[in-house]
Amino acid sequence: MKVIISLIFFFSLSSSVLFATHNRAGTIEYTSLGGLSYEVTIITYTKISGQSAQADRNQLDLNWGDGSMLETIWRTNYTLIAPDVQKNVYTGTHNYPSIGSYLISVKDPNRNDNIININNGASINIPFYLEAKLLIANLNSTNNSVQYLAPPILEAEVGIPFRYNVSGFDPDGDVLIYDLVTPKEEVGQVVPNYFIPDTATVDFLSGEFTWITPQTVGLYVFTIRVQEYRNNVLIGTTIVDYQLNVIPQISNFQWGGNTTWLVDSLGDYSYTLQPNSPIQLNLSYADNGTSVSLEAFSETLNSNHTATQTNHPISSTKDSIDYQWTPSTSEVRCAPYILTFRAYSNYTGRLNRDLTVKIFVRDQTSSNCDTLLNQLSVPIQKISKEVITIATATSPNPFQEECLFQVQSEKVVEEAQLSIFNSLGTQIASHQFYGNNYTYNNANLAPGLYIYTIELLDGRIGSGKIIKL
Repeated sequence: MKVIISLIFFFSLSSSVLFATHNRAGTIEYTSLGGLSYEVTIITYTKISGQSAQADRNQLDLNWGDGSMLETIWRTNYTLIAPDVQKNVYTGTHNYPSIGSYLISVKDPNRNDNIININNGASINIPFYLEAKLLIANLNSTNNSVQYLAPPILEAEVGIPFRYNVSGFDPDGDVLIYDLVTPKEEVGQVVPNYFIPDTATVDFLSGEFTWITPQTVGLYVFTIRVQEYRNNVLIGTTIVDYQLNVIPQISNFQWGGNTTWLVDSLGDYSYTLQPNSPIQLNLSYADNGTSVSLEAFSETLNSNHTATQTNHPISSTKDSIDYQWTPSTSEVRCAPYILTFRAYSNYTGRLNRDLTVKIFVRDQTSSNCDTLLNQLSVPIQKISKEVITIATATSPNPFQEECLFQVQSEKVVEEAQLSIFNSLGTQIASHQFYGNNYTYNNANLAPGLYIYTIELLDGRIGSGKIIKL
């Protein structure tokens, strides 16, 4: 009897090691080799310390999506890119039988436990799953998936707006559309009891993920779907699945130089250039608590473009970067070029944060580009005339004499309108202010519940409730 119990314990322990926690993030990319031949690359970011070291994979089983057997593909490269974060690259090639649509997928057990927004935290037996859809329209067409330049950011801080950009680009120049979706555990099966936290969104055109108010320490999973459109026809889809660890606030950072950048009607940093017109952006980043550095990611910095980035360190706690680019006529297109500035605060775990800039290169031949973008059928239609919200905060709330209103944005607010309404909907106060903070002082206001709205010049609106004691 003791032998049986020991064997049960042994196999149970072996199974838990085999399926040990290790996956932090991942995606699938594919590249056309001509005709029906494609190369597929699986990229994962894994935890390698503790029990996770025993789950390190030299190989993964890939489903090519054409009815053929699962194929084992081998790891071709791995690199430690941050403390306890290993980037793994697996590569394989395949010849498809005919033109058509194919769902490429891989499943790797398992996710770790205590992921807050999966299955009420009981996530330890939920597999890690990635997929990509490939359309081969004809033998003469080339269809390459989106490529990702920036590794995922894996830590956010409580109470500090979190921004992350996958820095995706399409080698074929196709328009990329981004949205948040529910992660899956296998083909056609979403993970159980998943939710996207309030104020977590992704910009449908730039791919910038924003979570304005991380509040609870712990692990979260987010999945960004990226769709490729060519002549407004969907020709491919990939996903980026990543795990985000929210930690207590430890940084003391500040951006500099971005207050004069151009902002579009959506509140995004955005520039529209004519060919041969230069753009130069200077940015600084400081964190008084640790050493820092700055880096830029963009396809314009690849070898087939001419943009440059130059760092000018000021001190160990402050860095600056200079980005310059003069696009040529051959770089005119409808899709924006995405520029991501990433700052690094070198605490344990290395905190990162992004700023995103959209750069459109247009001439007289691209007059219909905005119309084409508006016609795309996307879940997050920020280009429409719908009301766009912005996160706000108040403190103290309830209040007695003074209440501080805050617009939670890393971008400086040029002008805003605060309106306060009583419980009957009657407006009882209106104040114009400049900047991200405004102190409302009204000791004579009658005690009770009030509704407020804050409207920015670009049309974004934030709202909430305040209580006067």
